[in-house]
Amino acid sequence: MNHEDFSTVSTPLFSALQKEADSGRTSFHMPGNRGGKAFPSPFSCGFASLESTELEINDDLNEPTGPALLAEEKAAAFFGAGKSLFFTSGSTVAIYAMLATALPPGSRVAASATLHRAFAQAAALLDLEIIFLPMKLPESGADGRKDCSSLPRSPLPVIDTPRALQLLEKTEGLSALIFSAPDYYGHVDLPQELLEAAHARGLPVLCDEAHGAAFAAAAEIFPKTALARGVDLCVQSAHKTLPALAPASLLHLSHSYLRRCPEAARRAVAARKLFQTSSPSFPIGASLDFARAYLENAECQQKIQLLLDHIAFLRQELPTVFKVLPAGPEDDPLRLVISYRSSGFSLRELSSGLSSLGIDIEMADFSRLVLIPSLDQPREDFMRLSAALRKLSLEHKRSGRAEKPGVACREEGSAARAEEDLQRWLCRPRAFLKPRAATFRGLFSKVDWPGVLSEQGEGDESLRVTSVIAPYPPGILLWLPGEEITRRELLRLLDLQAEGLHIPPFTLEKLSE
Repeated sequence: MNHEDFSTVSTPLFSALQKEADSGRTSFHMPGNRGGKAFPSPFSCGFASLESTELEINDDLNEPTGPALLAEEKAAAFFGAGKSLFFTSGSTVAIYAMLATALPPGSRVAASATLHRAFAQAAALLDLEIIFLPMKLPESGADGRKDCSSLPRSPLPVIDTPRALQLLEKTEGLSALIFSAPDYYGHVDLPQELLEAAHARGLPVLCDEAHGAAFAAAAEIFPKTALARGVDLCVQSAHKTLPALAPASLLHLSHSYLRRCPEAARRAVAARKLFQTSSPSFPIGASLDFARAYLENAECQQKIQLLLDHIAFLRQELPTVFKVLPAGPEDDPLRLVISYRSSGFSLRELSSGLSSLGIDIEMADFSRLVLIPSLDQPREDFMRLSAALRKLSLEHKRSGRAEKPGVACREEGSAARAEEDLQRWLCRPRAFLKPRAATFRGLFSKVDWPGVLSEQGEGDESLRVTSVIAPYPPGILLWLPGEEITRRELLRLLDLQAEGLHIPPFTLEKLSE
């Protein structure tokens, strides 16, 4: 959708800000960039021109009553929510607000083990007690082989539904059930039986749906949205998959949840004011208004179909050592996941090689590349990606490394072992956790990683984690504050980091302290 299309699409917040920018008014208010005029061109002519503050003609993004409220109501109607709230401080803040809306401090919750690190931070702030749902390994290919053709699109464990139902049945004092879906690979793991069991017990169901903001645009193409599945509250990161400024995000409350809990809408607005900055960004808010209108426009369906055609084109053009992993009915068909396990490349080699050729990808694990195409990504970009992978493959072959007997086999084995370690850690039994105390002790911790490994100690010696251990991306929680980790596990993490896994710094404490 081009700029000119705004004449036919209703964008109340964007239009109000654009009207102010074009009015020639004199600004004696914050922000100090005077509606972008202080910036050099072309910055001053872009979204910066919509910079403003809470004026009578604009609205208040934290407690809207005018154009911003109308924009939120249009978003709720499109996404199928009873109420939608705009967040300009990102999904992390929206997750804080979602949990605070549904749960009193100190609540006990059951959660998927594949939640984002933001959940652990929110749990610390709200003093939540967590029990993780039992997980199991994802299924391999239909033929059961362990080669790249049978890799699951997502290596992340999935919920073991029968065992999770037993956990819900026997656990007392639960206040909510919490999921994250789709995951970074586009896979949706939201077992309907669990949702129904939670609702039968009167528990609200919450979902971090950060990567699923586009699903509402085409029900016949995408998996069902979290709201359509019966989730009560969910958060979406508009900037991840839609034409919106980072970190534009949405919090949706379902119609049924608002009927059961009429106070929830008021609490959600209050929670937003509690966690979000008191100076929310009007350009980011306007980009949320635009992103909804973009999805609602009839041309969006054509763009989605064209993007599917581009992905099909790429599948045919890739060198044989690369493979686009097919999307199943519970996978985002626009999430591009490419297996490179049989290519002989290491994670670092392939990531840096693509970067050197001007291709920036979202993430890579030890077997897959994950790319997030924009809804308007042109075919030329897919042609360039294919050409880059072909060039790297030829150079790799000419170097003689790919010709050496057993090289690819050894690297496939190394990748499989790394993946199995991460899966094993996510599937391990975990006791009830309250991460608050350890999290705040971690702010003052003097023991960091990998410095602790230079000290004397046995491999089975345990330490306590005082900040989240979450490779990023995808930001999945391997250890929460308060959990124990052995020196042997820390050494393995160090190995994985050397192989290319990015692990942000974290802190530890000795159990004797």
